[in-house]
Amino acid sequence: PFLLSTPFPISTTKNPTNVPTNFPTNNPTLNPRTSRPTRSNTQVPMQEKSNKPTNIPSQEPTISGSQTPTEVQSDEPTNTPSHQPTQSPSSYQPVKTPLTTIAPTNRTPNTEPTTSAPSQIPSYGPSASPTLSPTTMPPTPSPITVAPTSLNPTVDLELFFNGKNFQDFLLQQQDEFYLIELLKYRVQAIFQEDDNINADFTGIESDRIYQGWILNAVISNIPKQRQVELDARQYQATFNDSDQYDEIIITKFPSGRVFDEYVLSSPAFKQIIPYRRAGLDLSQSQIFATTLSIENLPAVLQQPILTNPPFPPTFPFDPSFLFVHLIQFQQKEGDDASGREAMKEFDELSAPIKASLGVRAAGWFQIQTIAYSSTNTNDEILYDEIRLEYVPSLVTWANLLADEQVPEIWLNREEAIDPNLSLSSITTMVPTTFVLELPNLYN
Repeated sequence: PFLLSTPFPISTTKNPTNVPTNFPTNNPTLNPRTSRPTRSNTQVPMQEKSNKPTNIPSQEPTISGSQTPTEVQSDEPTNTPSHQPTQSPSSYQPVKTPLTTIAPTNRTPNTEPTTSAPSQIPSYGPSASPTLSPTTMPPTPSPITVAPTSLNPTVDLELFFNGKNFQDFLLQQQDEFYLIELLKYRVQAIFQEDDNINADFTGIESDRIYQGWILNAVISNIPKQRQVELDARQYQATFNDSDQYDEIIITKFPSGRVFDEYVLSSPAFKQIIPYRRAGLDLSQSQIFATTLSIENLPAVLQQPILTNPPFPPTFPFDPSFLFVHLIQFQQKEGDDASGREAMKEFDELSAPIKASLGVRAAGWFQIQTIAYSSTNTNDEILYDEIRLEYVPSLVTWANLLADEQVPEIWLNREEAIDPNLSLSSITTMVPTTFVLELPNLYN
């Protein structure tokens, strides 16, 4: 089983109704789990920690010209104390991995924590918020079994995944691929009338229910021999320097057919997808099917991360982080490859300087097709590449920019990318127990 952090509660002022808790299953013969000793109700508060750089703007020189970096806008109401519903000892489920505890959020002096969970909340409900401090994580209930029902994509993709070529991609993709989700949340979840769901959720709370289903009821039930590796959820983080998106989620699947069998053809898909539709700002969110690439990637940037970089991270003030670069290449008239060639030259010239400071390529992705888009046309894919770049610390980045060779080298990057569409942002990992460190998909 996998664990999700829950740094904010679901509203208890209105008990939601018609929220699914038991999903159909075609696999009733799972091995029974061994019970573990009952835990004590005593909760020991820990010192609050944060690994997010505060009030330090990104120094990436080529952030989109049309989008001024701003703080991530919160979809949550302000000045609202965090309430963590408690569970009785009998409700704890056995887990195979150690339970990591994150420091609780400070509560207002006169506010008492909620003593009972709202009724009919899905067992894999909301996870971490991009704007609220994390709280102590409860144990995750046993995952719900989701068995494959089809070998071909037969589900109505218009339920959510509306990419024109997404169905063909799933049929043809025999190898692993990465689903990259660029998400913008609504302030308040908006359900359709025919969803028959009466629930008072914020946008992020509603989508966390879908995310929890993917982690606990889909990924955990893919047979191990079909898993590329155990930690299929590679990265989930908030954008620090963009108001265009709130979060990025990168999930690896063994093949297109596995995604169809365990997601689209799941008996639970039609019941759970309304929570995603209700929670996302569908006019801004984008989801792409991508593959990991090493094309034009300098070898020095694929080396393992330095254990002692020149400017090491200092926790919690200056931790390591990932830059996310959403790249749309410039195209000169009559020369579609001009932007890519300029970017290749930039990468070759900047790689030795970056590598000497401990900067590494954590993952370069080629976009294959749209999985979801508000425009629903492959002619309007916003980006050509998505890159993850590991940086040991902000001090490292500052020293990189201070190098005397950098201004001239960076002219190639400015020539390579479209400043109106491209975006670079520092990201902060959403605290969960599923991924405990920044990923490097090449090492």
